Order: sequence, then structure tokens, then C-alpha cells
Amino acid sequence: YKRKPARGPKPEKRTKMNPQSAISMRPNLPATTFLTSATAIGMRRIFQKDHLDVREAARGFFRREVVPEQKKCMEESDVTPTREVFEKAGAKGLLGLSVPQKYGGSGDVISSAVVWEEQVYSKRSWPSFPVHSDLTMSYITNYGTGKCIGSIAIKEPLNGDDIQDIRSYAWRDGSDWLLNGTKTMVMNGSLSDLVIVGANTNHSSLSNNPKLSLFLVEGKLKGFKKGKKVMSDQMASHNIASELIFDNVRLPKEALLGEADQACQYIMEQLPLNQMLIADLTLAAAEIRFDNTLLKFLLEDVIKSNEQVLTTQYRINNVRERIYEVRELVDICLQHLAHRKLSEPISFEALNSALSNGGLWTTPAVRSGSTACTYPFYWDMLFCRALTPVSIHFEDSPSHF
Repeated sequence: YKRKPARGPKPEKRTKMNPQSAISMRPNLPATTFLTSATAIGMRRIFQKDHLDVREAARGFFRREVVPEQKKCMEESDVTPTREVFEKAGAKGLLGLSVPQKYGGSGDVISSAVVWEEQVYSKRSWPSFPVHSDLTMSYITNYGTGKCIGSIAIKEPLNGDDIQDIRSYAWRDGSDWLLNGTKTMVMNGSLSDLVIVGANTNHSSLSNNPKLSLFLVEGKLKGFKKGKKVMSDQMASHNIASELIFDNVRLPKEALLGEADQACQYIMEQLPLNQMLIADLTLAAAEIRFDNTLLKFLLEDVIKSNEQVLTTQYRINNVRERIYEVRELVDICLQHLAHRKLSEPISFEALNSALSNGGLWTTPAVRSGSTACTYPFYWDMLFCRALTPVSIHFEDSPSHF
């Protein structure tokens, strides 16, 4: 006979906390600005009730669908999102919100920005909804059905993101086009059904003054091959194709997107949306990082002396005030973009300058972890891993898709 070991008390069930609920557990703390959550659902100056409804729906979707799906995929050593995730998001009405109403969207870029922010708040940069939902659909609104996943292929091996140095080319063959070339590091490339490809269509000046055109290339066309998917930890979740190879791909004349030789103009017209996406994603990353820091501060007894408490409160309060300031600026730019007023690159340069002066909001700062909210006891690896792709894929030149 062996005596059974005595059982200790059952461990308390851990409930998911947020900064606002944690604040109620620390009534002795002064009611200062830093105790305000940066990601709490609430009314911003540019919001209407519809935007709050979208935020509630998006937050619930990422919590119920995306987070469990990503955990399941990671347990199976596969960080690649499935097509079903895109289709579920489309069924919930979370894709193509900036598309005009006649094509099934709301025609409101602020609603799209709400979804961008909620994806970062969920600490999941997976999957790459904005590339399909906003960047691609802004070119081809008639493909926003939820059954077709799109991507944009601009970047080429050795040429980087300089659209003036594109070497892929297309020429007319009767009424058709023949496309040749190679694209690299294409977001959603391994999963996409339709790719917007930039190619040179002026061969008489191939090296001096290229004329670029955009083509719609379906994934099953003969001569179109997809290279291996990039499998590094930071990039695999974005379905990035290492290469897209076009070997005499025959395209009908209807595959030409817009007019021939006008791709540079089209890209510049879409530039404000692309840059606004970078700014809002980066600021959202700073906001969720702030909330993560605030939650750790409220729940974990990591600071002992009163002097340390006061110093930390001052630093957190300073960060929160700067978040408010930059959020106000980003919201103004979103509002201008929604009314088609943010149309010149100089507008974004002013925004980027303000973000840089803040010291917290540029993508290199998010990547390097050099902000005031990255002390060792305020950081967790899951959060770091979730945000790393934000700094990698939305960092370089304005034409980086």
C-alpha cells in the first residue's frame, strides 16, 4: 500500500487580462494618463459608429479565427495561412472595405485602417490581408469576391525596388502579349491566384527610359512558375514566393491593366495608400507594445522601490502622451486620404518626419526593440515574433510591395 501524495490547492485559472481590467486591481495607483489603454475600443475623432462596429467585428474575428488557426499551424510546423482564412475574412466583410460601394465595399479607407490596426493588436501579422484587400484591390476592384487572392509583383533580383530598373519585359504578338522575366520576394505570391506584374513594354529604350505597364497574370497560365516559398521565421507566414518566373507567358489583350506605358503613373497614384498603410501599421505596433508594457507593469511586481515606480510611471506617461500626439497626426492623414486629399508624396514625408522625431514609431524602431517599452521584463518572445514581419515587409522604398 502506498499513500497517495497530498494534493495541493488547485492552481487558479488564469483569465485573459487587459490594461483596463488590470487597473481596477491597483486602486492605489494615481489616475494619470499612462493608465489609459492605447488599444481600447473607443471613439476617436475621425470615427463614426460604423467604424466602431467594424472594430468590434475585426477584433472578434482575429481572436476567434486567426489566433487559434495560427497556433494550430505552428504546432504542425507550418506557419502558412490557408485559403480558408481569407475566405472567412471575406465572408465577414473584412476585406476590400476601401473598395467603392458599387463593387461591394464601403468606399472608406478608415474602415480598412481599423482592420489593419486590429490585426496588429491581435499580435498576429499573419495572414497578409492588406496586400490582397487594399493594395491589390485598389488596382482591380472587380476581383474582391473572396475567392481570388491577389498579389503585386514589382521587385526583381538584383534590382531592388527601383521601378525605373525593371528588366521584366512584354511585347505584342498579334493581339496578345508575351511576358518574360523574374520577380522576387512577392507577398502572398505562393498563395495568389492573380498577380499584378510590372513589365517594360518599351524595348527601344530598355536601359535608358523604360515604359512600364501592368498586367494581370492568372496563376495557372502556361509558362508561369512559382519558386519555393521563403521559410524563415519572420517571413514564412506571409506566403512570400522566393521567385515568380514568367517564361513566354501568353496574355490576352484584356490582361493589360489600364493603358500601356502608364504603370509609373498608376503606382504613384496608389503611393499614398501604400505609405499610409506603413504608418498606421507601425503606430498600431507601438500602441499594442504600450498596452503590453502597461499590463506587465500593473500585474507583475517587478519594481520594488517607490523611486523606481515614479520613474517608470513618468516614462510610461511620456510614451502615452506621444502616442496620443502621433495618433492624432495619423488620423488626420487617414481622413485626408479618405477624402482623396493626401495625394502628394510630400504629405507623407511630413508625417514620416513627425514619426521619426517621436523616436518610437518608425519601422526600424519597432524591429530593433529600442523603444521605451522594451525592457527585458516587459517583453515576451511571442509578441516579438508576431511583430517582426511588420518591420521587414513595410520598410524600404515607397514602391516596395
